[in-house]
Amino acid sequence: MCQSRSEFRVRSLELVIILAFVILFFAVFTTTAHAEPIKVSLLLGDNHSKTAIEAIKLVQSPESGVQSHDISFHVYPSKDIRSRDLKHLRESKLVIINIMGRQLVDAVKPEIEEVIKKGGKVYAVAASGSYNDEIKKLGILLDKEIEEYYQHGGIENLKNMMLYAMKKDFNFNVSYREAIKISGLGIYEYKTKKIFENLEEYRQIYLSEKERGSRPWIGIVFYKNTVESGQTKHLDAVIDSLEREGFNVLPVYGWPSETAIEKFFFDENGKSRVRLVVAMGMKMGINPQITIPLLTKLNVPVIDAITLYSQSKEEWEKSPVGLDIFERSFQIALPEMGGIIQPTVIASKEKAIDKETGIEYIEERPIPERIKRLVERVKAWVNLQEKTNKDKRVAVIYYNYPPGKQNIGASYLNVLPESLWEILQRLGKEGYSTLPLVPSHQGSGTGMSVHHQGRGDIPSLHVGEGQGEGVITKERLFNDIHNYARNIGNWAGGEIDRLARSSKPILIPIETYKAWFEELPEGFKKAVIKNWGKPEDNKVMSWQGASGTKYIVIPAVQYGNILFTPQPSRGWEQDVKKLYHDVTLAPH
Repeated sequence: MCQSRSEFRVRSLELVIILAFVILFFAVFTTTAHAEPIKVSLLLGDNHSKTAIEAIKLVQSPESGVQSHDISFHVYPSKDIRSRDLKHLRESKLVIINIMGRQLVDAVKPEIEEVIKKGGKVYAVAASGSYNDEIKKLGILLDKEIEEYYQHGGIENLKNMMLYAMKKDFNFNVSYREAIKISGLGIYEYKTKKIFENLEEYRQIYLSEKERGSRPWIGIVFYKNTVESGQTKHLDAVIDSLEREGFNVLPVYGWPSETAIEKFFFDENGKSRVRLVVAMGMKMGINPQITIPLLTKLNVPVIDAITLYSQSKEEWEKSPVGLDIFERSFQIALPEMGGIIQPTVIASKEKAIDKETGIEYIEERPIPERIKRLVERVKAWVNLQEKTNKDKRVAVIYYNYPPGKQNIGASYLNVLPESLWEILQRLGKEGYSTLPLVPSHQGSGTGMSVHHQGRGDIPSLHVGEGQGEGVITKERLFNDIHNYARNIGNWAGGEIDRLARSSKPILIPIETYKAWFEELPEGFKKAVIKNWGKPEDNKVMSWQGASGTKYIVIPAVQYGNILFTPQPSRGWEQDVKKLYHDVTLAPH
């Protein structure tokens, strides 16, 4: 009996020891299993990289409840991503990636496949129009809640996006809020960062400053993403610069951009309430069939303000092509198809380091001298609008390649005389100052046979002082341009001498040109001198007078305030070796 009790006690002790060992084993195993932190990687695109870092700081704050978990975060900008250390991405259990355009997905496809193979979750954002069967096959998931947080952007939404995903996939005991939504159409007030949906409310607050009452309004169209991502430095700089030059500014967004124009830029009579539009948006999704009628109705200039897609200011300035073919397509060609003009780079993508986290992000940074250039263009257009047509000076520039009488035209089009004559007639009818215009059968013939199509008489126009004598016919226009307004090769020195002595062309003294040349950026000047020599050594359309003064000859004819002149001759046309041996020539 005693022995049985002793055996029972021993066995009970053994069971306790075994149980303790099992508990200890599982405790050690669990600790070992979670020794490595859960890694989260965010690849939300360059614009959202800074916002993502600020959201991570909020997630890691005591209030979020995440601090009790062993978790690490990293943000990967798109720019130069293959040159970065992607170890954190490969080891991540949760990845959220921008799939628009596929460039980013393709760049990190091996890492994404490794994450999914190890059981990690990869979610797509910016998925509208991009989430297809190929993305699904790769294993990238689409979650409407995650997508909604991303679409509405901002620090709070990205924070709640991460909290939602961690609760969903890791069962973290955290709380999150629904997405904070801002209007799809809005007006941005840059000092308070407030969004207005109502124009009158914005005007009431904006015009409360007395000096703003009678100033001309300039519209800005930008993407909603600019506000959502918090990347507004370049937008703020443009607004501030315009205001400093005496303009009121109406910055609006919407998708497509035409909806914002329709809602905010027309007054109650259907007329434009703005004098000009700066298009920081209006790049992707341009449909000329919609845009052209709308901008025709608006009837004001629309300037294309460009933020570099991926380049820094330094990279752009050093690039032999400036914008690559991708950017030239969507930043210049597409807007021009919709009637948007004067492409002007105003901002760049610059790398920066967050001091708290040490994580790199990409910032859209204004380029001050380029914004100054943009504002100068705005001022010039508004100044033109305030002049009567008769006081405006117009240069009509046409194609003359290669130099010579027979090459005034383009692509088999009848540029001279028909197209130029049509333009001159229209300018006259619109009130621009020119010489009297008469049909060919009323003017003094010059021996050129021209077929007439019964257009009828064209009324004579007022001739002001200094506009020359006589009248303009189609024949005279033809002969004047042939004789005085065409490029001449440097091999025809006698022709250049005849032209220069005719008193028709514009003669620029080389010393005057040198003063202008000195105002150009130093790097650009060096490239021009390297390729073409010093200004005084110029051989293209160059002439030396009897006094010894050297001139650059600009071939031209002028009728009143209308100047006809050819596109300047390309330097390589007169130095063929340059064309064959140098693909990065600076302009002549």
